Formats: sequence, C-alpha cells, structure tokens
Amino acid sequence: MDRKITFPRVGIYNNIMKELIEGLGGEVMMPPPITQKTIKIGVKHSSDFMCFPFKVTLGNLIETLDIAKEKDIKLAQISVGYSKRGTCRFQHYFEIQKRILKDLNYDVEMRMMQRNNILKLMKNINPKNSYFKVVKLFWKMYKQIRELEKNYYEFDWADTKKVRVGIVGEWYTAIAEEINYNMYNRLKKLNVNVHQAPCATLGGFLKHQFLIESMPRKYIKQGKKYYSGELPAHAPYSLWNMFYYKDMGFDCVFHLMPLSCMPESTVEMLMDLKSKEMDLPVYHFPIDEEVFQTGTDMRIESIIRIMERNKK
Repeated sequence: MDRKITFPRVGIYNNIMKELIEGLGGEVMMPPPITQKTIKIGVKHSSDFMCFPFKVTLGNLIETLDIAKEKDIKLAQISVGYSKRGTCRFQHYFEIQKRILKDLNYDVEMRMMQRNNILKLMKNINPKNSYFKVVKLFWKMYKQIRELEKNYYEFDWADTKKVRVGIVGEWYTAIAEEINYNMYNRLKKLNVNVHQAPCATLGGFLKHQFLIESMPRKYIKQGKKYYSGELPAHAPYSLWNMFYYKDMGFDCVFHLMPLSCMPESTVEMLMDLKSKEMDLPVYHFPIDEEVFQTGTDMRIESIIRIMERNKK
C-alpha cells in the first residue's frame, strides 16, 4: 500500500504546500477542489453551529480519503492549528475531526502542525533530513508565500480615483476563494482597488503563530481602548485594521467571517461602533452553507455603486 501526505486546500497556497512536503521527501496526494459536494459532506458530519471552515476542511478530507481508499493509498493528514495560545474553536478542529473520522471508520494518520512542533513534524516526514535542511526549506516556503501574496494581492497606493476597499476577517474564510465567493477577484472585476489585510493571509497567520507583530503599535493601542482583556484568534486585527484603513483614506471595509465564529462575531459589534465614530463604513459578510452566491453578488455590486457615488 502506498503512503502519501495530504492537507486541506488553502486557497492560493496549495502548490507551495505541495512543494514543501515534496522537498522534505514526502509524496503528496492533492485534495480535490472544494465544491458544493465538499460542503455537503462536511455539514453532514458536523454540528449545525460549528465553524464553517471546520465543515469545509472536514468535507475536503473525507473526499480525499475516499479517493485514497479507491487507489489503495494510506494517508497522513497534516492540519494547521493553534497551540495552547489559541482560544477559539480552531484550537479543537484537529482532535474533533480525528474522532469523527475514526467514528466513520477512516484509516488516517493525523498530524497537527503548530508553533511548538512545526520543525519536528516537518523533519518526521523524512527523519534523514537535518534540522538545517528543514529550517532552510521552511524559510524558502515562507518567502514564496510572501512573494505570492505580494504579486497576487496587488494594491495601487497611487490610485486615489478608484474605490478603496480593505478586506479583513477570519483568515481561512478570507483566503479560501471557494467559500468566500472569490471576494477579492470579484471586487477587482468591479474596478475596485482592493487591499487584503495581512491578517487575512497565510503569511500573516504564520507571523502571528510565531508571535511576530506586523500591525503598527499605534493602531493596536487605539483598538484596545474598546475592549478589556484579550480578543481571541485574529479578531482584534479586524478592529485594529479599521484605524489603519481610516488613516490610509479607504472608502470602506469588508469583514469576512464564518457565521458562527465567536471571535469575529464579538469584534463585529465593536467594528460597527467604531465605524460610526470614524465615518468608515464596514460591511460584514457572515458565510456558511446557507449563504448563496447570487444574493452576495447583488449586495457587493450595490455597495460598490454607493461607494462610487459618494466618491464623486
């Protein structure tokens, strides 16, 4: 029986992930594209109010396992997650999905990649690799991710005539074009100057995992006036970026979030309050299996038309 490694699809980053694993000596089985079938499978085996990314990644893994079974392939699944520092449900995806798959009689080796084990896990793909090689390949992957984001998420800072929209939100929902209605490219087609916030990218997620702060301190300080303690996951970045976008002369903010995401739904109210104070419109897009493309497209077009009229 062949042994291969797979992972949930991650937007524009799939080929980089594949190249990293192959560079370490692993053989990759790419997961199939995310479709309505993927979503239906994930929804079927999840609780109603579980996060939408949980349902999508579970459905994607089950589809991959079904294909592997037909081809007599033994799979190892690599999942990206928070360490103990994470306080949202994303921290528990790995364990719950593992138990669901066991209950469904799937034979898969689950491996969770997080800050405190990432180098060890990567080395275990091929124990003959030195840690020097692992670090070198990981750094190469990170640079590829940043370069891809730089070229893909183009923003023209010199253009002040087009409507400027900043995209923030839960990172997986923001990068997975199959579930966010291809929001970034949809806006580009409407002749909008779109900025994908670093917190809404894989590169930003990795920096956050390694405690590297990319948000200017003054925006963090301004944002923290609106809550006490800590906001979980990437939710505070959705608020902090509003101060940044106001300073940079943006016309509005699009907030992408899974419908039942606790951190993002918490910060949603703070964003609305700040939106009124700073006169910066924020539009929330709660996404789950019950939200459909047609209605979302109509809403986006209406918003952009309003923004264009206000800009004249």
